[in-house]
Amino acid sequence: MPENTVKIPADVKKLKFEEAMSELEQITRQLEQDTQGLDESINAWTRAMALRTHCENLLEKARLKVEKIIPQNNGNLKLTDLDEV
Repeated sequence: MPENTVKIPADVKKLKFEEAMSELEQITRQLEQDTQGLDESINAWTRAMALRTHCENLLEKARLKVEKIIPQNNGNLKLTDLDEV
């Protein structure tokens, strides 16, 4: 597996952005409290990386949608496929 590749479990892929961020924040708080054992911490960190990657992917998709909106010279906005940009 390449260094920057994180396998995203199917249950994470189903999460909406807000749900994934909420779980990621919860895991972060748990890890900061340092009350878990090593194995639990590693599992939590692995889950957090999958959640982070999923959130980044969702944000990138949203960014691409926004970039499809092209301002026109007359002040109007035009929705355009990225292939046309």
